[in-house]
Amino acid sequence: MKTVRPNAETGNDFSSDASEKRALGTLLNYPDQLHIAVQDGLEPLHFFAPHHEAIFAAMLDLHSRSEEITPQSVVARMSLQNTAGRLAAHGNESYLIDLQTANQGVSGLVDSVRAVRKGFLDRELARLRAELERSDLPPERRDALGTELIERQQEWDAILCDLGQWSGARTAPIPLDVDATLPPWPRNVFPSVIEAFVDAVSESHQVPRDMPANIAMGVMATAWVGKAQVLDPRAGHAESLSLYLFTVAASGERKSSTVNVMSAPIFAYQIERQRELLPVRAKYETEREALEEDYRRALQDRKQTMDKEKRRDAIERAAALKQQLAELKPPPVASFIAQDATPEGLTRQMSETGGFAAIVDSEGGDIFENMIGRYGKDAAGPNIGVYLKGYDGESVFSIRASKERQPAPIERASLSIVAATQPATIATLGKRSELRDRGLVARMLFGFCLESRIGSRSAVMPAPDAAVKRSYEDAITAALRIERLPNPYTVEIGKEAQQELDRLHHEIEPRLAPGGDLAETPEWSQKLKGKLLRIGALLHLFDHIHDRNPWATPVTGDAMKRAGLLLDYFVAHSRRAFGLMRDRPGYAMARKLLHGIRRKQQKRLTSAEAHRLFSHSSTPTKDELRAALDVLEVHNFLAKIPSRRRDSETWIVNPLEVRTWAKPEKRVA
Repeated sequence: MKTVRPNAETGNDFSSDASEKRALGTLLNYPDQLHIAVQDGLEPLHFFAPHHEAIFAAMLDLHSRSEEITPQSVVARMSLQNTAGRLAAHGNESYLIDLQTANQGVSGLVDSVRAVRKGFLDRELARLRAELERSDLPPERRDALGTELIERQQEWDAILCDLGQWSGARTAPIPLDVDATLPPWPRNVFPSVIEAFVDAVSESHQVPRDMPANIAMGVMATAWVGKAQVLDPRAGHAESLSLYLFTVAASGERKSSTVNVMSAPIFAYQIERQRELLPVRAKYETEREALEEDYRRALQDRKQTMDKEKRRDAIERAAALKQQLAELKPPPVASFIAQDATPEGLTRQMSETGGFAAIVDSEGGDIFENMIGRYGKDAAGPNIGVYLKGYDGESVFSIRASKERQPAPIERASLSIVAATQPATIATLGKRSELRDRGLVARMLFGFCLESRIGSRSAVMPAPDAAVKRSYEDAITAALRIERLPNPYTVEIGKEAQQELDRLHHEIEPRLAPGGDLAETPEWSQKLKGKLLRIGALLHLFDHIHDRNPWATPVTGDAMKRAGLLLDYFVAHSRRAFGLMRDRPGYAMARKLLHGIRRKQQKRLTSAEAHRLFSHSSTPTKDELRAALDVLEVHNFLAKIPSRRRDSETWIVNPLEVRTWAKPEKRVA
């Protein structure tokens, strides 16, 4: 791993001078302990001061030659290594003698060594982060720096734990319940016409702004469903623009009326298309009926005639008519809003529309009922293939055992979901592990509406400003009217958008590591970058929705930055949804253990001490205690100090948790 010594003129004080002096002084007094420093990974480059680096390099050389290590021999060896000049300004041999008085004894050697290594890693992390901020980095260099940053961060965390310090100082405890304060939907994400309508609906319907914002994002995806895809050059594949977005709010929060007003352009367009297709549908029905009648007559003629020639003609005519019937393709149906969201219903409808559908539902319980309720008794489990493939843009083939007409194969399925539902309904998803294990939940996005306005609403719901409403509807309708081709339009990523996407990747990736806020939901988190890419492309397309070909220009850096504003929003809100779904073993004991830690204000504890924090009526088994400790560790309440002995494991309490002990009213489990 390449290491570059930072410039001392950067203004950052990462020198750890005192730690370096303690480590060198101890080794000069106890040279027989040098192997301990080597075993712990200490190298000359870990020292910030050039003369300290040269001193340690000379000591290592003497040690390798089995020569005595004294101030005199170290100075002599530095002369042979042409590094004595580094020490001259500090007093040569007298400096080394002074170092011998700075040691803390053999017992403090390991901590001193690790403090030196920590100082080195502090400098390396600062260097890497500074370089990653450059806008002119080639993609390959940016990827390499990101990987190195993750590795250095892991080293840093490990050393802090070794030192008995909090390795997750950057991260506050993650509440054990699901009632934590969640971030609001950020402003200035949407194009101006959509942003204005979101604000108008929030005000007129007197609902939290999150509700129309989440629904608007789902409506935007629905307007483009099956029409376009965005190319991810780093991953080497294209992402569809489908989103499965669920807005979660309690009963009585006006979910239905908000969904209705935000999705009104979709239903209006569907009615418009139904009217346009009426003559086409009538022509098709007339032609089909005529062919069927001719086919029946040919079959009748075949049965009634005894003449071989006439019989042969009737058979040939019937065969030709049957072929014409098979080749007669019905016009696509206009009804792409799915009313029956069962797998069979969706498959049938998508085969009739040309491969696309959308679920728009103000009470999303029906969706989950169809996914896990009605079909939950099947031994094979829920048939969720169409939901998975509809998100990914893959082919769907349906084979029925019944005599019912088989739906046509779907070459490229496209499904979008925009739904509002209640927290209790989200919890039902956790009852079927098949939905999680097969990745359906990993494809979903959730937004909770926490700031209820119930109790302060007026009796009148004024309509949004007419001009604002018309501009929003025009934008959505413009996307709906774009012709849907057999192959979707491909939207490319611009240079600045790619840089922003890379930045998001490097922000997400470290959070997937153990202890990170994305570690508990790896399947969902690993798809997060793809979700943000889809959102960025949708924002870009609506930025240019009134252009002749909105997909013709690459996604801009601005659009991708606005998508990035939603990173922490969707992470926090989706984690809350997972908390509702999760069968959470160990959480009950974790709450009791956390209560004991707070009651005793214990900043450090062993497993034996943790066991004694429980009351006699709730004493856990060994496995229950381990599960409780694991839960508190995952939620950043505790960090384990590594030990070679399992029976001497020690955990330290997050300093950010300790700070709340003076203010118990603010504690959140």
